[in-house]
Amino acid sequence: MITTAGFLEPDPGLFQLDEPVFSVNGFEVADSEAIEGWDYSVDLGVSWEVEIDKVRLLEECGLGPSTDIRLGFRWRSSKTNLYSSGLGGAVVHGSNRIRASIPSDRTGGILRISLYALVMSVEPTECSPLAAKRPGSILWAEDRQVFLEGVGSRFPLVAVEFPAGEMQKGMWEFDPTSVDLGASAMGSFNLRLNTAHPSVRKLLDSPNAAESKVLQAILKADLHRNLISWALREGPQIRSYDDDTIGGVLWATFRRYFAEADFEEMSSAMETTPWRVEARIQAVTSEPAK
Repeated sequence: MITTAGFLEPDPGLFQLDEPVFSVNGFEVADSEAIEGWDYSVDLGVSWEVEIDKVRLLEECGLGPSTDIRLGFRWRSSKTNLYSSGLGGAVVHGSNRIRASIPSDRTGGILRISLYALVMSVEPTECSPLAAKRPGSILWAEDRQVFLEGVGSRFPLVAVEFPAGEMQKGMWEFDPTSVDLGASAMGSFNLRLNTAHPSVRKLLDSPNAAESKVLQAILKADLHRNLISWALREGPQIRSYDDDTIGGVLWATFRRYFAEADFEEMSSAMETTPWRVEARIQAVTSEPAK
């Protein structure tokens, strides 16, 4: 059929698209809408399969049998506004799969991924006058989005050198711009990293180094302790907030570590014996250094 694209386009029904399969450090993630365990240091991958009726595709688009059609892949991060794209193999009749690695240190927040079929080259003598002859012409495309769940996605990273003073030797600072429980967590949470600290510099330059992995675990535990302590200070009202708000994130973080605990009891103890509650939080959030 002819569309506003200016060339013949196929019936979308020729493309039977599966849901994308994400992996973190080589392990598949069950939920394709939120990636639990993600942070800016993990190896994030995606595999996406689509069944294509290539015979009808060429026919409906007025393209000849020697036309080179490829699958393309693109990602864009809502947090960093960075994006990248790449090409897969030539489209075949039947099952087609594309695999891609997505750099976690350039992403965060909502990740939008796109799969598309595009023309790379044609033999003009085989084509209809209305066929897509220009390289890069997109015949079909589909988008999906996934929330990069995890400590990294909640905290936009700001790498700065801390000014002279008592904070100068610190490694990081959790710096929320709002304490309104109904405010957007994505728009309010910030994590400032002190680039003057040698360990932080190493973390930024070589996130996969052994010492950086240890520091990442410590950083993650420290951030989660902050959130749980904050939740307990606010009290049971945090249960009533939407998931993407500050209150919602505080409640979700508490439940992640204390699914069976009595929130009211812990919140009350935070006022009378805070050192004991902090010890409990430290015990459940800390991870063994590997």
